[in-house]
Amino acid sequence: MKKEKLSRIFYYSLGLFLFFVVWKGGALIYKKDIILPQPELVVRELISLAQSASFSKIIYGTIQRGLYAFFIAMILGVTVGIVSFLIPAFSIAIHPFMTLIRATPVVALILLALIWFPSTFVPVFSAILMSFPVITTSIYTGLTSVDGQYVEMMKAYRFLPFDQIRYLYIPTLKPFFFNALQNTLSLTWKVVIAGEILSQPVFAIGTEMNNARIMLETPKVFAWVLCGIFLCAVSDLFFYLLFRKAKWNLQSKT
Repeated sequence: MKKEKLSRIFYYSLGLFLFFVVWKGGALIYKKDIILPQPELVVRELISLAQSASFSKIIYGTIQRGLYAFFIAMILGVTVGIVSFLIPAFSIAIHPFMTLIRATPVVALILLALIWFPSTFVPVFSAILMSFPVITTSIYTGLTSVDGQYVEMMKAYRFLPFDQIRYLYIPTLKPFFFNALQNTLSLTWKVVIAGEILSQPVFAIGTEMNNARIMLETPKVFAWVLCGIFLCAVSDLFFYLLFRKAKWNLQSKT
């Protein structure tokens, strides 16, 4: 197990190194920071941004919008997924709406939200609408994957509904749920920042990214992009550790 973990770390580090080499090589070929800045220049710009007085407010503003959208999407997605499982007619009726959301480009959705809502709510609304179908589908798929034979057996032995949920549905649903949360939060950060670029709210990574683009400050654009990538990486790491802990607890009980 330890050897496998070291192998994963090695290949992960190798991937990062190769990415750095490609970036550095491209920057040396172009020799124009306005097109592709040097990695070290972007890092210096990021350090400079982190030392500014408004940096924490900007990061906090984007995190706040992202978490608002994430939790609302999670509540909606879990609710709709459970109702779809319990009421097949509802699942059929809502299918066209879910298909319409998946087919709508993110930019088009953000542009429509700009007409309907104030700029501060546009990123939140866009992220909710794009994210909650992911959770809904995962919850519905997890519930429908429960083995019907186990359900019949529990009914035959007169298990209480609460015990059926606790010992059958929740263990089956757990990997689907954690995977949906991880994918949804990563998607939420991307949609929120895209919404901020177009709606330009105060204290937002997307707003600063677009302002730097207008001023042709490409290293600063890259620095803000790294901030967005960092949010996705931290959320992925959080859910990875959470999933490992939940899996270990499940194995220890068995």
